[in-house]
Amino acid sequence: MTTSRKTILKGRRGALLCFLALAGLSFPVTAQKMPKVGVTPAGSPPDRFATGFRRGLAEHGWQEGKNIVVEYRYAGGRTDRYKGFREEFVRSGVDVIVSGGGTVAARVAMQTTQSIPIVVPIMADPVAAGLVTNLARPGGQITGLSLMIADWSGKRVELLREAFPKMRRIAALLDPSTDLGQRVTAERAAKQFAFELLVVSATHPDELQQAIEQATMGGAQGMVVFTSAMLNANRKRIVELIERNRLPAIYENREYLEVRGLMSYGPDLSEMYRVSAKYVDRILRGARPGDLPIEQPTKFELLVNLRAARALGVELPRSFLLRADQVVE
Repeated sequence: MTTSRKTILKGRRGALLCFLALAGLSFPVTAQKMPKVGVTPAGSPPDRFATGFRRGLAEHGWQEGKNIVVEYRYAGGRTDRYKGFREEFVRSGVDVIVSGGGTVAARVAMQTTQSIPIVVPIMADPVAAGLVTNLARPGGQITGLSLMIADWSGKRVELLREAFPKMRRIAALLDPSTDLGQRVTAERAAKQFAFELLVVSATHPDELQQAIEQATMGGAQGMVVFTSAMLNANRKRIVELIERNRLPAIYENREYLEVRGLMSYGPDLSEMYRVSAKYVDRILRGARPGDLPIEQPTKFELLVNLRAARALGVELPRSFLLRADQVVE
């Protein structure tokens, strides 16, 4: 082929590509590889946490399938699944791991990889757990949002006392793998508000029924459900069992009210997943996770479900209802 003919063909090819681009049509090109993120929500789909994370990504200009790839692995409340999920993410070459499942899952992620940045949307005191050196400058590969969950357990005991002042014995449902001071704080609050506290434990979903029945047989008149990724992922089962045993209970977040829980006190956890997308955005744009301060939620809400109260046959004081941030009919 002559030089002049090559030049003509090259010119025609260039003109065609320009025309297609102006017309908004697609054609095969060598594009920059899209970043990939691996996410492990603690529950099962459909999931408010994953929805909150997607909303956060969109706020920072990321759209799944267009300029970012997101792989979801749902633990369904089973902590034994996290190791396999993290290993999958390492093999698939993710750029960031969003580690749902709290402190336990975050520790598994750190054991699986020392190089991939890890964002934890919800973790109990990460300094006390040994995940980071301090909140302002975490150091290492992990950052995200933290909850000082021990303080909440005492507050929930106080709120239960306010709602049911005649109670004398309450139970606390604990996942020992995520205690982190919750039991000690609850015991202190129970003593302050003249409660007898019976702590029952479950480390696996199969142990929930036995734990709640143990509380009933122990004479509990109400229950506090401690914070735990496993407990939250199995909230529907927990609420059903507690309702069956006729125990007024206070839970950690609004997700419990959506499955007919009586009341809850805590932050909106799906909002924390939304905020975690900000960390992913900054890391993908070059920030180091160890330089990103760990945030804490600033707004806590007391929610009450009157429909659940009627099902249990209990009446809450008007003064308590007036304190609630939201009363669900």
